[in-house]
Amino acid sequence: SEIDQNYRLSIQKQADGQYLMSGSLPTLSLRRYVGILTGGASLEDIEIAAVDVPGFSNIVISGLGALDELDAGQLSYRNGAWSMTGQAIDAQSRSVATKMLTQTGKNPDWNIDLTLVPEFEICVRAANAFSETEEMLFAPASSELTAQSFDALENLAVQMQICPTAQIHVEGHTDADGPADDNMTLSVKRAESVASVLIAAGISDTRLFAIGYGETLPIASNETRAGKALNRRIEFVLKQ
Repeated sequence: SEIDQNYRLSIQKQADGQYLMSGSLPTLSLRRYVGILTGGASLEDIEIAAVDVPGFSNIVISGLGALDELDAGQLSYRNGAWSMTGQAIDAQSRSVATKMLTQTGKNPDWNIDLTLVPEFEICVRAANAFSETEEMLFAPASSELTAQSFDALENLAVQMQICPTAQIHVEGHTDADGPADDNMTLSVKRAESVASVLIAAGISDTRLFAIGYGETLPIASNETRAGKALNRRIEFVLKQ
């Protein structure tokens, strides 16, 4: 019918887990339920308008379940047709999402285009998360890693096997205490220590590059203890 052809709905899940929505839903109760399923996402661009589409509400709920399985994606109803596009983190998640869509009660004809997040992107995310959450701990003024840091690096090595051809640049940084030349040398040695642990954990040495920047690239003030602690860091940069 004409009203069905003009009906629009878009529910987009972003890679950070946030949802963006626009268009119409047939009932206020479904609108509220969608808000719950999307973690309280904004519904200000969702209107209430009746639609003559069999199973519309159930299809929306199944679509949201499929989106939950995806890293990012978009559920759409436009020109009388349903579509789901997006990326899954692995083949199993993609299969589950596809099954949820194709087994909806009214079984609409779906336009489904689900791909996998590139392996390199998965590794980049893992390396960035590691740099942000794991602190490499060394003995004072030394390149000797603590046992705690060994365990964390072994876990990182497992994740880096997902992208076996990516280069891993291990970058060492220090605070500004002491002579700059000594800090440069220390940053190189610490980067090399980290690279050695990754090699021992199964990462090919041909993929690893240990680089030291000393005190030249601070991310915080070297005038405070907290700032110095932030500047004493190891970062991981991946390159294809």
